[in-house]
Amino acid sequence: MRNRKLTITKLTHRFGGIAIKNALPQPTGTLVAQTTMASCPVSSVGRIRGRAETFSSVDTDAEILALIGDYVLIDYNATGSSSGGPLYTIKNSASADTSGLEIVEGNAARGTLDVIVDARSYRHDVA
Repeated sequence: MRNRKLTITKLTHRFGGIAIKNALPQPTGTLVAQTTMASCPVSSVGRIRGRAETFSSVDTDAEILALIGDYVLIDYNATGSSSGGPLYTIKNSASADTSGLEIVEGNAARGTLDVIVDARSYRHDVA
């Protein structure tokens, strides 16, 4: 699989997958409502790898081991990337049990975390 820019498709309170192509902005930079194809990892099997929200919290194997099994969310920053576009990162602090991503591995040298999607995240209500 080729490396793709991580763009999360989020449907209010439901995980919608990872967009296969970037959104099309208007000349002003504003995004309009649109539909797109998304890659939806198989729950509890398929992995999503992304940069951790805070690099210094995952820069050692011991810190990553302490995070394995935690349930987290994805963080969105509208102008956080070096290109000025949106930046999606994986939160590295445990969230509520209703969070849909479980940390299963990480890479301290790269500051990345691997997560699997809980099957209930594809439903409207996670309980």
